[in-house]
Amino acid sequence: MDSLIEVDVSDQSAGPALSVGTQRDRIAPGVDLLFDGAIHDESALTNCPLLVPGAYDQPASSASGALSEPQQLGTDEQQLGTGEQSTALVPADDDDDAMTRVNDHQENGVQPLGQHSAHHEDRLVPAAKDTTDEPAAVYFTTSSAKLVGVAVRTWRHNSRAIQGEHGRRPVIANFIVSHNPDSALGVIEAAYRDMRSASSRCTIELRSTPNGGSYLRIAAPTKADADELIETTRLQVEDLIADRPNLTKGLFVEPPSATGPDFVIVLDATSGGARHRLELRDGTRPNVRLEELAAEHEKALSSTLFDALNKAGRLRAALNLKIHLGHYMLQRYQKTIPAFQFEQFEAMVKNSRASGRLRTHIGDEALAGAMLRVIRAPHSPFLPTDNQTPSAADVAPQYAFEACSEEVRFETELEPTHASHASGGDGVRYRMVRTRAFPLNATISELDITNISMGSKLDWKVEAVAEDRDEKKFHGVNAYFQSGKIHMQGPHGGCNAYPRIWLACDSAMAGYFKSATVKSVYRFNWKETAYIVELAINRQWDGIRSMVANKPPTVDFGLSVYGEAWDEEMQLLGGRSASHVWGKDLKGLFAAEGNSQTGEGVGRVRGFLQTVRNIRDAFEGVEG
Repeated sequence: MDSLIEVDVSDQSAGPALSVGTQRDRIAPGVDLLFDGAIHDESALTNCPLLVPGAYDQPASSASGALSEPQQLGTDEQQLGTGEQSTALVPADDDDDAMTRVNDHQENGVQPLGQHSAHHEDRLVPAAKDTTDEPAAVYFTTSSAKLVGVAVRTWRHNSRAIQGEHGRRPVIANFIVSHNPDSALGVIEAAYRDMRSASSRCTIELRSTPNGGSYLRIAAPTKADADELIETTRLQVEDLIADRPNLTKGLFVEPPSATGPDFVIVLDATSGGARHRLELRDGTRPNVRLEELAAEHEKALSSTLFDALNKAGRLRAALNLKIHLGHYMLQRYQKTIPAFQFEQFEAMVKNSRASGRLRTHIGDEALAGAMLRVIRAPHSPFLPTDNQTPSAADVAPQYAFEACSEEVRFETELEPTHASHASGGDGVRYRMVRTRAFPLNATISELDITNISMGSKLDWKVEAVAEDRDEKKFHGVNAYFQSGKIHMQGPHGGCNAYPRIWLACDSAMAGYFKSATVKSVYRFNWKETAYIVELAINRQWDGIRSMVANKPPTVDFGLSVYGEAWDEEMQLLGGRSASHVWGKDLKGLFAAEGNSQTGEGVGRVRGFLQTVRNIRDAFEGVEG
């Protein structure tokens, strides 16, 4: 059980002031002890001098370098960033009239190691006493020797990056780790790398101490924002200290139905890798272990996906989340065994020496047409996404353009122009709108989860990517795209029709892109649920110039599943982490449908996974 201890710091909490005039001696002794001392238990921590407010931020006030008298702390209860294995140190306000500071860390012995905003340009100016500040208290909550410390106080400043709510001063929090000094530095730096994308409402900086330590400085517009980011950071630090893996990677093998005869698994080698296939053994009984294995698989997959979504939601302010269906292709695998039992195969693909990937661009135009015929059939479980379209058979495609450089994938929608109906023989005209940028290395490793579906034609994986929303960074790309001329080629709405795009080939921008793709995108609701099934026919060229020259494209298609409001909800976050909208039980991400689903988070995930399986199975009999 965690203990909650209020510490009396009325007369001795900060310890004696140092009188030597060195740079290091100007730092509060409590800070030195937290970074250099061996704090192994709660008793030692409670007797340790506290982190003095502003110890790293305030310049020395005397020639001798002696510390001023410690600030008196309040007694009312206020707790920021508490929880297991954590310490919340919440100092009271200082005399702001005596403080005029420029963020010049060189003078104060504080070196910024990294930062997530333009905070290095901010100027902190004196402010009149704000009598509405909440009094502070000091608490320790511990359950082991692995302790985390947080120091929080407020400043008034005119930061362009962070403004306090209603003109009040923003919250500034110093987050330290009072753990083994040999590992504290690595832990806090790893936490910084994980947390720097957690919120666009706050800034987080990695700073150094004169004695070689480091800490995080968090600036938030409100106490609620600070609380949320401090708690998220605390959870992440505890994962790191406990050696829990930071990346939630998972490869799962789903057993086939137990209704048929026993089987072995064989691998068919192709140029793109090896694809698994069941080979039934006639005259044999079903594997009696399959039902038990299926239950174990569902439990492990549901729990892992739930934990991964919660972790990714804490660490990211914007996510683009989808389930992609495709073919899992083994790249490195054991070739000496001609046929595998199920548990043999599962152990082989999960071996660290094996590797593979989900190929999400599958089939060709003929197979895509066969998929569409299944979707559009009478009494199909696929429905239009709007109330104006009579049936799935009447759903027309939307069009999009995708171009990839060495580092970034750009997606932009193609929208019919108002002049389309008045155009001549060129057909419907389009323009590019809403260009979005996704760094190619932006796949969220916390959600690297793949499911190999034995006995099914389609496997699937969770894909979450972080969008780069810095529009100024890609202004040239937007201007280049918007300069293009686009009109329909072929009968509008037909499976073989797609817009032709002309972009300037003599522009340097044309050589910037290594591939160009025009997408015909069909979207349907799965039954009466809030989940969208997206089928995209992709026509790809090896660059802008090949596309403009009308060279034959490579044609394939992809299938994906996502919630109809997932993207819209992310737009409403206002810079907070994704978990702020999703909630701890993920009710903002997954609906509670059917009797098997409750408000409990893992149950919601389990219900969604069943929906994915149902969608996958709907295409089981499709032949190109």
